[in-house]
Amino acid sequence: MPRRPHLSSPQGPDRGWRIPPLPGHAAHAFAGAAILEEIDGPTGFVLWQSLRDVHLWASTPPAERA
Repeated sequence: MPRRPHLSSPQGPDRGWRIPPLPGHAAHAFAGAAILEEIDGPTGFVLWQSLRDVHLWASTPPAERA
């Protein structure tokens, strides 16, 4: 069975990749912060980025949406 590619951090190839925890004061500073706290790794980042994109699109006046 082929090996899955390993995501590594700058500290070395044997360490797993992970999104660092949010600072305590920033936990509710932006929409979707709870997603990054609850779901580690690339999946959490993709979900947060999708939420951010939808929020930005919805907050743009309809006449200015591309």
